[in-house]
Amino acid sequence: MERLKSIAKLTNYQIYGSVLLFCILYIVFWGYEGSGNDLIEIVPVLKKMRHPDLYPSDFYIGFNESLFLHERSFLNNFLYLIGADQPILLFIAYFICLYAFILGLTKLLEVLGLTNNAINFVILLVLFIAPYTSVGANELFYNMPVGSCFAKTLAVWSLVFYFRQNIIIAFLLLAIATFFQVLVGFQIFLLIGTISFIEIFKSKRIESRKILAGIILFCILSFPYLVSLVFARVKLHSHGSGLFDLLEFRIGHHFLIQYTLLQHVIIFLFLFLSGIILWYKVNRNIFKIYLLQGAIMLIYIVGTTLLKSEIMLQMQWFKTTIWIELFSIIALVLYGEKKLNKFSSRFIRYVNYVLLVVILSVSLFKQCNRKDIFKEEQVLADWARNNTEIKSLFVLPPDFTHFKTWSERSSWVDFKAISHQIAYLFPWYDRINRIYKINIESRRRGRNLMDLAKANYRKLDEETLIYLFD
Repeated sequence: MERLKSIAKLTNYQIYGSVLLFCILYIVFWGYEGSGNDLIEIVPVLKKMRHPDLYPSDFYIGFNESLFLHERSFLNNFLYLIGADQPILLFIAYFICLYAFILGLTKLLEVLGLTNNAINFVILLVLFIAPYTSVGANELFYNMPVGSCFAKTLAVWSLVFYFRQNIIIAFLLLAIATFFQVLVGFQIFLLIGTISFIEIFKSKRIESRKILAGIILFCILSFPYLVSLVFARVKLHSHGSGLFDLLEFRIGHHFLIQYTLLQHVIIFLFLFLSGIILWYKVNRNIFKIYLLQGAIMLIYIVGTTLLKSEIMLQMQWFKTTIWIELFSIIALVLYGEKKLNKFSSRFIRYVNYVLLVVILSVSLFKQCNRKDIFKEEQVLADWARNNTEIKSLFVLPPDFTHFKTWSERSSWVDFKAISHQIAYLFPWYDRINRIYKINIESRRRGRNLMDLAKANYRKLDEETLIYLFD
C-alpha cells in the first residue's frame, strides 16, 4: 500500500513538472506581454488607481472613470488588490493563471480518457498550433494577463468538475469566471446549463436537485452583476445600428464571419463535423454541446450578417468556437489512439518529440525577431516621462500600445483601447477618423486598417494638431 502511495505521488509530481515545462515553453514561444497590446486597457488604469494624479486628460481612462460599472471593473479591482500595478506581481499572477490553466486542461483530458502521451500531444496542438487557425481570431489562452485568461482558467476547471458530475462546483466556477470576463462564463453556462436543465427531467431526484442547485447558484451569484452591466448601458442603445457599425469597424474580425479567412472556416467545419460524429457514441453530453453551439452559431451568423442585429452581435458567439476546436482535437486524438491500438503510445510519443523540436525551433526564430521591436516606442516613452508634465497629452501612432504604460502620459485617443459602449465609441470613432483618416468604409473595402492608419499618421501636419488641441 505504501509503495502504491509513493508511486501515485511520483505520478503527481511528474504531472506538476510537465505542466511547469509547458508553461515555460508557452512563454518562450509566444513571449510575455506585460504592458502593451490589450493591456493598454488595463495597466494604465491600475497605475491611475494607485496614483490618481496620473493620466488626467486621457480619453479612454477618463470615460471609464465616469461609469459606476463596466465590463473590466472586477478585473481592474482584483489586479489592484493584489498589487499588479507592479510588473513583477502582474507577471506572477499571470504565471499562476497559466499554470492553473494547463493543469486544468491536463485534468480535463484525464477525465475524458486520454493517455499521458495523448494528453501531451493535445496540449501541444491546443497551445501552439490551434491559435493559427481559429475562427474570429480567438484563442484558448493569451500571452498577457487579460480578463479572459483568468476566466478561461476557471472555465476549464468548471468543465473538469462538470464531467466529474460535480455540477454545483462547476457552476460556481462559471459564476466567478463571469466576473472576470462576462462572455466566457455566460457562454459556457448557456451551453452546459441548458443541457443540464434538460437532464433534470430525465435524472433521478437527487441528481436533479444538484443540477437545479447549481443553476440557481450561478444565477444568484452572476445575474445581479450582469443586470447591473446592462443597466449601466441601457441609455446607450438608442442609436439604431450605430453600435453595430462601430464594432464592425474596430473588431469586426472577432465578430463577423465575412472577416474570417476562408481556410479557417473550412478547418473549423472539419473539426466541428469530426467532433460531432466522434463524440456521438463516446460522450452524449459533449455531442449535445456541439448541437446547441452549432444551432446558436447559425442563428448568430444570420442575425449579424443579414439582419445586422446589435443584440446578436454582442453575443460574440465566435468565442465559443475555441471550445469546439478543443473537444474536436481531443476526439480526433482519441480516435487515432483507438485505431493505432498497441502502436499508439510509441507513435504519439515520437510525434510529440517531432512537434516539440518544431516548436522550439520556431521559438528561437521568434526570439531573434523580438529584439528591439519596441525600441523606438521605449525611447519616446522614456523621453516623455522625463521631459514633460503629467498633464501632457499625446497623439501617437496607432500601434504604440506600450507608450501609455511606460510614459505615464495621457493619450488623445488610442486605436487599441475601446469600451463597448456607444457613448464612448462615437467620439472615439470621430477622433480616430480625424487623426488616422480611416473609417468603416476602409474596413469594408478590405483595407488593412493598421497599415493605412500608420501611413496617414505620418502625414499628420502641425495645423491639424493645433486644431485638435485648441
